[in-house]
Amino acid sequence: MAAACPECGSRYVLEDSKEFEMPAPQPHPEPIAWMVGTAIWWTKEEAERDAAATGLPIVGLGPMTEPGEIDRLRTMFDQTDSDLRSVTAERDTLRAEADRLRQEVASIDKKLRGNVSDPDPLKPIMPGALSITTTYGLVAGIVRERDQLKKALERQPS
Repeated sequence: MAAACPECGSRYVLEDSKEFEMPAPQPHPEPIAWMVGTAIWWTKEEAERDAAATGLPIVGLGPMTEPGEIDRLRTMFDQTDSDLRSVTAERDTLRAEADRLRQEVASIDKKLRGNVSDPDPLKPIMPGALSITTTYGLVAGIVRERDQLKKALERQPS
């Protein structure tokens, strides 16, 4: 049988052959290998033994025609994909929060370092709070009064 090439027009001959009459190979109803975790087993017994030892599921490999297996694997894939998207979104949220907190800490650090000569470096950060010098003065006054009261009590006759 002769035919012409559609692109260049050259003629070629197709011989009659029994090879071209063979039916296409049909998929195996059973897997050709089994996977447990990342291990691939050529016999089902080895895969079952490994699955029992590791607690991981057995996944068949090969052109299987069983629709239930295909649906199960598709469902498992969809669930894994959904879980991965959820974890990725959570990771991105946590990264953004960590970046925001780093910027906040850097801002506070900059304010503290920039006001070293200021007698009240916390005032820009905590407005309305007592200044350090005021707080120190109050504590020092209380300690002085306590010491004076102790001395006065010690001088009194019992």
